[in-house]
Amino acid sequence: MKRTIVVCLAVMMVVLAGTAFAANSMNNGAMAVSVGMGDSVFSNKGIPGVGAVINNVVDISGRLFVARDMAIYGGFGLQSDGGDADGTYLGLTFGARKYLKVADFAPFIAGQFSYLSVQADPNIADLPVIDLAALFGAEVFLAQQFS
Repeated sequence: MKRTIVVCLAVMMVVLAGTAFAANSMNNGAMAVSVGMGDSVFSNKGIPGVGAVINNVVDISGRLFVARDMAIYGGFGLQSDGGDADGTYLGLTFGARKYLKVADFAPFIAGQFSYLSVQADPNIADLPVIDLAALFGAEVFLAQQFS
């Protein structure tokens, strides 16, 4: 919850600052790398009779701008736990973003396909998920090549 509040405040500060930041790097042929950290889709959902599956994961993705206002991306996450927390996580994601505005605050719409799988102790979880989603979001450039 605290992390969400901090992120929202940071986004609001950037939006209110307007174009005070450096020009962005959204150009045809530009590439970007993203790192996402947090809980997997299975956390906090709970499994009947078991409760929530705690699965902190790291996902890495790459993005290629095929036009100044459009990018395609793909990513993966892989985690293997041992000992008392024996289990694995696998996430594969592919999608495309259409930026509605090419600026330091760049809202976008996106389509995304994801395959996620978590396997924990056989008595706890063995869940694959195939997800096709429509997304709306924004990318905020704090420097020319950092968003």
